[in-house]
Amino acid sequence: MPMPMAPGRLDAISHISPFRYVLDALRDLFHGQYLTGTVGAGVAVTAVFAVVSLTVGTRVFSRQNA
Repeated sequence: MPMPMAPGRLDAISHISPFRYVLDALRDLFHGQYLTGTVGAGVAVTAVFAVVSLTVGTRVFSRQNA
């Protein structure tokens, strides 16, 4: 369900979750809208999430195998 259709408090809380931005970007991409701010925000959130996950995973792996 698109969050603007949800109750106001759920829509406000969803702004905290990075998945909202990724899903909104996917919705735009499926509609053929490739160069929008929503897609840019989704790509940025995905890139930040990937970098953080890779950094944490590398540190944990290094500590366990040191």
